[in-house]
Amino acid sequence: YAMFALVFLGATALWPERRAWLMTAVTAVCACHVAATEPRLLGYAAVLLPALFWLLGRADRPDARASARFWLGMFAGMVLLPKLWQAQVEHYAHGGWLDANQNFTAGLFLRLAYYYYERRRGLVPAGRFWDYAAYLLFVPQVTGMLNLPPSEMAARWGFRWEALRRGFGSVSWAAVKIPAVLWLERAVLPGWGYARGYGALHGGPRGELWACLLVMYVYWAVLISLKFDLMVALFRFFGVDVDDNFRWPLLATSPVDLWRRWNVYNRRLLLKFVYFPLGGNRRHVYRNIFCTFLGSALILHTGYCGSPWLGLDPGQLRDWLLYFALQGALVCGAYWWLNRPFWERLDLGSWRWPLRGAGWVFTLGSSAWLHVLPLAAAGGFLNADTAPLASLGERLSLMWRALGG
Repeated sequence: YAMFALVFLGATALWPERRAWLMTAVTAVCACHVAATEPRLLGYAAVLLPALFWLLGRADRPDARASARFWLGMFAGMVLLPKLWQAQVEHYAHGGWLDANQNFTAGLFLRLAYYYYERRRGLVPAGRFWDYAAYLLFVPQVTGMLNLPPSEMAARWGFRWEALRRGFGSVSWAAVKIPAVLWLERAVLPGWGYARGYGALHGGPRGELWACLLVMYVYWAVLISLKFDLMVALFRFFGVDVDDNFRWPLLATSPVDLWRRWNVYNRRLLLKFVYFPLGGNRRHVYRNIFCTFLGSALILHTGYCGSPWLGLDPGQLRDWLLYFALQGALVCGAYWWLNRPFWERLDLGSWRWPLRGAGWVFTLGSSAWLHVLPLAAAGGFLNADTAPLASLGERLSLMWRALGG
């Protein structure tokens, strides 16, 4: 990665005005990275990416016919054919072609969708194949999924000392979070319900259950933000000065504020793909908010695009749909409350900080309570293999128990 970063930064510093040369060099370096990490993917990408670029056409804004060709080609090349190959040829063998590359294929699918979205709106110029290929195969994108739009990446790409400085800042925060995560995982979680299973959690004192939920939520938030701190640092070291993906979500004072701080780039993707096309805050705002959360479950969290399976795990679909439906309902309620007219007329004065504190407690508690569903479904958090929470009923029972039932 250090060698690749030096090539990228050196190219942006030496050839700032010769973008075609620069993006050709970038694509070559990205192809070397793919060949070194997953050599089986290089031939697949070398055939698929030019084919989809050709199907989309050279018009600045693809028409309906070109759009239909592109989406049919992407579904066939990225979803149907790889899954059929995995099922019929490799018989779902562990370590098979698609099984070994789920993150890459899922991320590539989202990046292609983003590219189409911005081409359709005239935000990305047509006819620049090397820009297109470099964006799709960009080394930090292959390493992990940060859903950065191609127009934003092109605008921010360049040799900037500020980007390097911010990259070292991200690494510094990660160095603080790593020992915190290890301390929570090894010293705190075992004492508050970790690996104890449904019986111990449901039968113990309600205070212990809430302590377990809160500690688990803090652990989960810090762990995910740590991973994205390192990913953001990698982008910045490569000369792309991206925004922080997590903006201290544990300090959110309302569910609305929480989702403005949590996974910022996923939120922007969902706003562009779901919320704004439905009407945004101009009409049916509560319906649009709710559908955006359901879109998060279907687009980002079921894992269908990158999985080797032809079908979708019904348990995973059920759990994530239920979780995001509850989150959507909570955000709709908070949005309604925060937009009542009396808030504008009310002179908070000395009550401002107590009310913010109450909002913070409510947000932290409700988020910890709702995280029972995905954390238990994922395994290894509220349960261990020896004491699994196998059923949705058990997880809902724990949630009811935490509320006093």
